[in-house]
Amino acid sequence: MRILSMMAQAYPPQQAGGMQIVARDRALDLEGRGHAVALAAALSLRGRTGLRAAAQFARGTYPIARERRDGLALFRVRGIRRRAGAVLDAFAPDAVLLASMDARPIAREISRRGIPLVVCFHDAEIDRWGGGSEGIVARFVSNSRYTASVYERSFGIRSVVIPPPVRSDRYRVPPGQGDSIVFVNPVAEKGLAVALALAAACPDLPFLFVESWVLRRRERRALRDQIRPFPNIRLIPAQADMRPVYAAARLVLVPSRWGEGWGRVASEAQVSAIPVLAASVGGLPEAVGPGGVLVPPDAPPGEWVAALRRMLEPGAYARLSAAAGDHARREDFTFEHAMGRVVAELRAAVEMGPEGASAETETAA
Repeated sequence: MRILSMMAQAYPPQQAGGMQIVARDRALDLEGRGHAVALAAALSLRGRTGLRAAAQFARGTYPIARERRDGLALFRVRGIRRRAGAVLDAFAPDAVLLASMDARPIAREISRRGIPLVVCFHDAEIDRWGGGSEGIVARFVSNSRYTASVYERSFGIRSVVIPPPVRSDRYRVPPGQGDSIVFVNPVAEKGLAVALALAAACPDLPFLFVESWVLRRRERRALRDQIRPFPNIRLIPAQADMRPVYAAARLVLVPSRWGEGWGRVASEAQVSAIPVLAASVGGLPEAVGPGGVLVPPDAPPGEWVAALRRMLEPGAYARLSAAAGDHARREDFTFEHAMGRVVAELRAAVEMGPEGASAETETAA
């Protein structure tokens, strides 16, 4: 099959996050299975990527700039929500995997053309999806039971639950070597205030803050200003290879303030038996499972400090570390299992045909 993996968001280096990682890993796996695969993403004209795209546009390629990245063909499309048809014409896919955020107009265009479609809900930001499944013929996949419940409750869209596939070999390190409290993506939405409060209350513990989302200069400057008073916080830029980060981790902190669809960083950490201290919001309870501790997102700082100190006690840490490793190794969470289910959904979408009904999709237990 010719499979196009699309998103209405930008792709690295213009934007980075779990959605982009999942799209890349799925595409590489599908290509390894013998399919012809390409990525399509939104384009910003900022930075070097935007300049290279503008040079291509000057040669008459508008609205598509083509390149290869991460070993894959990549189409960057200016105004992809309005101009999805351009990349569909350029690649002529047999089926499309579509990341959901801001992508409902794209889903409608794909369906209008009768192309088999699998829509992947990576988040529970229903305002950004914007409505029901009218005009969309698709299979729907959610990354957690939480995400699936939000879309079914809000729009009556039923979906199969497939946790985000994590390539364990990209994250695994020998456990028990690190001493740092690792906090990935230090922004307000991800719980920056909680992380700073913990660092202030625990000056004896080293904290490692790791950028993830692409920050503008003023945002990075503001972050550094907030961190400067804390000698026990080290800030490093986003890492293409997260293994050195997890090698430095004693535990991972995920104090998100919003309803995470899953919480990929928790799964990445648990591959190496690293426990997780997280907020009990969204899909994080599913991602953390028994391999960590959950705290109410509105809990006072003292409750977070007490939970952190308890987790670091030798006996408690050993139990949580073992549980984290077991949780990451469960059979239904392996990359191969998840990708097998993705392939099955693609085949089901093809079998549905243009007259199929998305209502056939059932929420997984």
